[in-house]
Amino acid sequence: MYQIYQVENRSADEHEAFSFSIERQNLKWLWEANEDFLREMGKANKIDDMSNHANLKGSIFKRKSLDPHRVKSLSYFALSGALWTYSPFIAATFGSNFSTFAIASAAVTGMLKFNENNVINNIKVCASGDKQGMLEIVVSTSPISSRTIHAHV
Repeated sequence: MYQIYQVENRSADEHEAFSFSIERQNLKWLWEANEDFLREMGKANKIDDMSNHANLKGSIFKRKSLDPHRVKSLSYFALSGALWTYSPFIAATFGSNFSTFAIASAAVTGMLKFNENNVINNIKVCASGDKQGMLEIVVSTSPISSRTIHAHV
């Protein structure tokens, strides 16, 4: 603070000379602080990467089992089940045609949303056998089946 006060109350020539010397010292300290910060961030990133790699169990990429797309499709199935459960009440209120149409449309929408193909489920590097060093990519062809592709790196 005292140095800043001196800078404000000096002439233009003294101000320029004085602020240059402060800037040089500050640049050195800022550079060292930046280097320390980058080292610490590198350590934190390395720890995060090791944690993520441990969660993937050797894979490079693994798709979540309940991603938002699947949750939405399962919610349509749950809606159709709830509509079917309460269909007597809905039929009494809105009519049997409306309740049947609502149940069928919720179930069909759930099936259409659940249908997924050409979605990558897993990528990992083969570690043993004749495919050593190759990428193993598991691609879903339908909700219950998948296909494995081996690719050279």
